[in-house]
This record gives sequence, structure tokens and C-alpha cells, in this order.
Amino acid sequence: MSEKRFLVLFVLVISAVFVAMIRPFLVSLALAALLTGLLQPAYDWLLRRFGKRRSLTAATVLLVVSLVIVLPLVLFLSVVTTQAVRFTESVQPWVVEQMQSRDQIEQQLAQRLPILEWLRPYQAQIMARAAEGAGKAGAYLASSLASVAGATVSFLLYLVVMLYATFCFLIDGRALLHRILDYMPMPVDDKQRLLSLFSSVTRAILKGTFIVAIIQGALGGMAFAAAGIDGSAFFGTVMAVCSLVPGVGAAIVWVPAVSYLAISGQPLHAIGVALWCAIVVGSIDNVLRPRLVGRDISMPALLIFLSTLGGVYLFGAVGFLFGPLIAALFQSVWEMYDHAVAGEHPPAV
Repeated sequence: MSEKRFLVLFVLVISAVFVAMIRPFLVSLALAALLTGLLQPAYDWLLRRFGKRRSLTAATVLLVVSLVIVLPLVLFLSVVTTQAVRFTESVQPWVVEQMQSRDQIEQQLAQRLPILEWLRPYQAQIMARAAEGAGKAGAYLASSLASVAGATVSFLLYLVVMLYATFCFLIDGRALLHRILDYMPMPVDDKQRLLSLFSSVTRAILKGTFIVAIIQGALGGMAFAAAGIDGSAFFGTVMAVCSLVPGVGAAIVWVPAVSYLAISGQPLHAIGVALWCAIVVGSIDNVLRPRLVGRDISMPALLIFLSTLGGVYLFGAVGFLFGPLIAALFQSVWEMYDHAVAGEHPPAV
């Protein structure tokens, strides 16, 4: 074996071992890289005023981010977790109680929803399936509650890793990025295009997806609280998460809530929540998203939908961010290939 081949093999083996060693923290490092890109302008502005003291500047930026964003987010998540635990502890007894008072439920449904009369011949099968589903849901919720403590510890560990990595990336990130790009045998224009695409797609996802989702979740939670639904913060958070999925949106949460209010004898609350969510919450996506995204991202709706769901399936919750980003890189790389085959370079983003 030649010296060069041995060196390549040795580099690949060591790199594979290193990646396997830090694999649990790859998501934290990726999030830190995204956060660094967003904080870079603020870091550069403070760096000029702190006399080029990089460590002090990075620490100041992270302190502000921790006090303004991270700490309130952790406190809010603790409230959401508390409400989620309370909800999961109460939902199974409620289902059992409703199953025991089946006759009363049937009378209420017959009075308020006469159109369901045609389901009466199938009520035995429906109730059996509902009982089976309630049992499975209870078992799942019980197992989920048992893992809350471990998940909290893991979350705090990954949060610390992400913040420390962001601190290091703010100080030495540019040099590390240029060194990585030097190893890529690509024209300088293509490298610049990838960097520009990475920045623009990240901004578009955060502005046009997460900000819209937060606003929709907050407005939905306000409607639930006004209607007297317990766990409004929890359900508002679930609505925000569901609104991240194109084609599904927040309706997957507020439509069952409206149905629950209607069946439980609160028609005015049901109408109010339905109108608020359909008109106000639903219009947020159509009004704000185009203005926030602008020209930062241009992908087919089907590609965004598939990349979002595929990202969640592959990466978990962070797939809402990584999925569309990978899809944008996929689209851009194929455009580069097309122009390379044609003998020309694509215009810079």
C-alpha cells in the first residue's frame, strides 16, 4: 500500500471513530452553528466596541441570549411540561368515566348531533375500538411520564453543549468554516453560493416558520384560556408545533377543541374559538409568512412538505429546521450540477 493510500485510509478511520464518539452531540453542534450564524452580526457589532476582545464579546452575546431567550423558554417549557403531565394523568380516568356513562353520551350526541344517528348499528364496534385505543393511549402516556426526568437531564446537557459550542464558534467559527471550505474541491463561486444559501434558508425558516408558529400557538392558547380549557399553554404549544407542518397546520388542534366544547354544552365558546382560530389564527400564515420569508427561499410546496415530515422522521423535533435546509441544499446542488454540465456557473444567491 502506498503512503498516500495509507494516509487516506487512516484519515477515514480516525474521522469515523471521531464522528461516532461525538454522535450524541451532533444535533447540538448543528444548532450551535445555526445560532452562531444568526448572532454573528451582533457579535461583530459588539466586538468593535469591546476593543476586539473576542472572549468577552462572545460571553456577553451568550449572556444576553440566555437571559432574553433561553431562560424564559426553559421556564415556559416547565409550565408546559406541568400542564402536559396533569393532562395525561386526567385523560385516561376521563375516558373510562365516559365509557361507563355510554348511554348518557349517546343521548347527548343524538340531541346535539342528529346526523350521527346512522352510526347506531355500529356503536358496539366503535366503543370497543375506543376502549382499545384508550388502553393503548394510557399505556403510552404512562411510559412517557416515566421518561420525563431522564429527558429533562438530557435536554439540559444538550443545551449546555449547544451554548458552549456557540461561544467557541463565535470566536473561531469563521476560521474553521474557511478551513473546511478549503478541503472542498469546488469553484469559489459555488462555495459562496452554498454559504449564501445556508444563511438565507436559515433566516427564512426561522422567520417564516418558527415566528409564525409561535404567534399562532400564542393566539390559539389565548383562545383556549378564554374558553376555560385547562392546559392552554400546553395546547397552544402543541398548536405551534402542528403549524410547522405544511398542509396540516394548527387546525389539527383547534378543530377537536371546538368539537369538545360543542359536545360538552358550551356552544358559545365553541363558536368563539372556531371563529377566532379560523379567521385570526388561520390568516396569520397567509399574511405574515410571505412578508417574513420574502425572497430568502424558493422551493415547491411539495418539497417543503416532504422535507419537513422527512426531517422530523429522521432527526426528531429538530427536523422541522434541518429538513427544509437539507432540501434547499439538495435543490441547489442539483442546480450547480446542471450548470456545471452545461459549462457555466449559476448566479450567486
